[in-house]
Amino acid sequence: MNKRPFKLTEQMINIWKACVIDYLNRTLQRASSGALVTIGELKAALLTDGVLNARYMYKGQYLVQPNFPITEALYLKSGFAKLYTIDPDTGKEILYYVWEPDSVIIMYAAFMEQLPNHKYYIRLLTDCELVSISNFSMTGIYEVHSIAYKLTNKILCDKTERRMQQTTILSMTDKRRRYCVFKKEFPRLDEVLTIKEIGGFINVDESTVRLARSICPE
Repeated sequence: MNKRPFKLTEQMINIWKACVIDYLNRTLQRASSGALVTIGELKAALLTDGVLNARYMYKGQYLVQPNFPITEALYLKSGFAKLYTIDPDTGKEILYYVWEPDSVIIMYAAFMEQLPNHKYYIRLLTDCELVSISNFSMTGIYEVHSIAYKLTNKILCDKTERRMQQTTILSMTDKRRRYCVFKKEFPRLDEVLTIKEIGGFINVDESTVRLARSICPE
């Protein structure tokens, strides 16, 4: 059964947009070695009517599917979302990335260059609170606010560092040990992902995950 769209109040929308500004200020401070800096005039540009758009989406809905253009970047206020492909030979889901709350969902090259997406899916693992910005709006912001480049670079660096955590796990030859490290490094994902999804994230079969759960320390 299709769920009805969740109607946001103006107060909720303003609070969610304020969360975006807070996230960007914190990101800029981390990119500036902890200096107490803010995004300044960029705040007013982002809060211009029509630039940021808040919406509530339900578990299982897609943000990205093959053969559709990627036109948005999204701040994930709450919830979880996964990036994956489908192996054409086995039909197995290959899980590349999982976004957690207080992060930005973006496939940067496709977003900025308006490239077609041929194989990737981004699907919601839970109900999610999201705030989006279009590539059209983002292009205009880059033209006026150079600080946006610094923010984007830090967001992408954070994503790369997180992806390296997963790559380190995938390099482990002991597949049962992979789950133990996954559980330590990604405790919230261990609670949200299914056994099948965990297997896709660390590239082991479901039986290995079940066995590892019985032997890994709490």
